[in-house]
Amino acid sequence: ELDAEAARDLLRHHTGKETGDLIDDTLADEITKAFGCHPLALQLAGEYLRRYYPADPEQILDRLANAHELIKDLRRGKGASKDDNVYLSLALTWDRLDEKQAKVLSTLAAFFAPTTGLELLRTACGLDEGGCRTVLGDLNALSLLRQAGGRCSLHALVAAFVRARAEEDDKWQAAKKAALAGCVTYAHTHSGTDRASHDLLDAERENLLEAAQWAAQAGEHAAVNRLAWDVEDLLDIRGYSHERVQLLEAGAAAARALGEKRDEGAHRNNLGQVYADLGQVEKAIETYKQVLTIAQEIGNKQGEGATLSNLGIAYAALGQVEKAVEYYEQQLIIVREIGDRRGEGNALGSLGNAYADLGQVEKAVEYYEQALVIAREIGDRRNEGNWLFNIGLLLEGQGKFAEAIDLVEQAREIYAAIKAPDVPDCDRLLARLREKRG
Repeated sequence: ELDAEAARDLLRHHTGKETGDLIDDTLADEITKAFGCHPLALQLAGEYLRRYYPADPEQILDRLANAHELIKDLRRGKGASKDDNVYLSLALTWDRLDEKQAKVLSTLAAFFAPTTGLELLRTACGLDEGGCRTVLGDLNALSLLRQAGGRCSLHALVAAFVRARAEEDDKWQAAKKAALAGCVTYAHTHSGTDRASHDLLDAERENLLEAAQWAAQAGEHAAVNRLAWDVEDLLDIRGYSHERVQLLEAGAAAARALGEKRDEGAHRNNLGQVYADLGQVEKAIETYKQVLTIAQEIGNKQGEGATLSNLGIAYAALGQVEKAVEYYEQQLIIVREIGDRRGEGNALGSLGNAYADLGQVEKAVEYYEQALVIAREIGDRRNEGNWLFNIGLLLEGQGKFAEAIDLVEQAREIYAAIKAPDVPDCDRLLARLREKRG
């Protein structure tokens, strides 16, 4: 607590000169004693007096007197604390707020991160930019919130008071749901894949992710599912892998609760990819098998083929190449059945990789050549280069250096044309082949 003189000076600082001139030392001492010389309480009381005292001094002094008596009662009880002074000062101001001001303050207190940006806040409150700035200006003048760098926050005691008042009025859950709805709308509005969209989502990342966790606990499944769709790409591109796992797990559970199997499959497929990227291959396989079951249940042949490919890649990463071959062969059947030529080319290329790993060179070359035909047919230049390069590598092992050089030169020409990063690999291989050829 401050001493009497410092408390008086702080109060007058916040009342401003016009109001401060109306308050003599005796009255100032009574006011500071009423609020226990607590700095935050005096700041709030001073702003309150500056705003309301000149217009209605008698009523304001009556309210301050009542506050003083109430504090005395609190101090005689077991629960007395310095925070009581702040709460009473806040109560004086709260009762003067209009509906919009109270709503903005309650919604800000209900958000999920320590600070909230102006766009997200006004979205949650249903205000236009001008209206929101006006309300925030009023609340800032009353020292009820802080603004810095385009973001708003509340002092912990203010936030606790606002929550307590909202709970007393049975409005706290409504405030939390308004904050959640604001997060969902904001995320969907900025759910693009460009950098500007990602920057806007990243600015509110903590709010959006914590909103999803709160919504999951509150049974707001549709909100969780939507957030998983709209925020996942940001987390992928910017490498927030652990946060991505949490969001996708929540999204998959929410989609399941909603009976949205296609959404559940998509979230679990992305989850499997994260596990694979983190090196948790067994968990990736477990997740992909769940995705495969869902794809088969809903007749999603495209998804079934893609998931079989993912399972093959995962087993190959574990060194279980024969198992990988089984999944690639199943993938090949599916993609041929639905006429997916790109998928067919990828399956053939994967089989070529697998047989190369198994040392079955002739079989590997056979699959690569089939994949090469499809790549040329559909204009898949990147894979055309890949398959040419891979065949060249295998021919090197067979001592067919001239044929290998021809194929790798073709691959290099393609890579250079599409500005792929593989040109140096071609140059190294070509140098080695030419040296061996003599």
